[in-house]
Amino acid sequence: WNPRRLDAECLFFWKRLIVLSHGSGPANAAVNARFARPLVQRGFAVFRFDKRGVGKSEGKHSRAFAFMTVLAGDLVAAVDFVKNDSRIDRTRIGLMGQSQAGWVIPEAAIRSDDVAFVILHSGPTVTGQQANYWDQIADDQTLSIDQLETVFQQFQPSGWDLDPRPHLEQMTIPGLWIYGEEDRIVPGRLSAEILRAIAEDLDKPFTTALFPGVGHSLGTNYWPTLFAWYDHEVGP
Repeated sequence: WNPRRLDAECLFFWKRLIVLSHGSGPANAAVNARFARPLVQRGFAVFRFDKRGVGKSEGKHSRAFAFMTVLAGDLVAAVDFVKNDSRIDRTRIGLMGQSQAGWVIPEAAIRSDDVAFVILHSGPTVTGQQANYWDQIADDQTLSIDQLETVFQQFQPSGWDLDPRPHLEQMTIPGLWIYGEEDRIVPGRLSAEILRAIAEDLDKPFTTALFPGVGHSLGTNYWPTLFAWYDHEVGP
């Protein structure tokens, strides 16, 4: 990819910075503008880039599970690029992303010593096969989320699978995962349960926020929750 600038519309000296990851599909930097604006207004610098194989970024885009490791490497490279900017406190660099980033960001976070926190929007903590199965059965709009979870529990993945749990268990930095209870793309409630179990069993600084009545795109104002978490867990 070809990094060109840091997003900033503030006149004061930056300290904290967030690198934005992508959801699934061939996403460019413009897709993440909706996340960048509230962050910049709050005083964060933001770094966003075209996904590998998209726009001005070189490489080849793929939907394969194994591609998540490649994308995690791209995030690590992005962190390496911004951490030497004199306007940035390299101890306050975080990663944020949505959906597919739930598999990418945890791996990047353990591969880089310079990531201080992570924020996920509708990021799955189930396996890749499980997420695909949920997406398939959730097409049946006659089934409630409770009913979908019952059907989901019967699914047994076969063969190699994309599992974020080993990376989550290795993470030691604060993390916030935001979900909508009515998510029909990712099992939000079940993903939150997995995180809470890991946090309790392994004493991890993980926080989950579950919003009722909204789906995968989180059509609600979750920003006050996000910023309150940051001020408490990372520092104002």
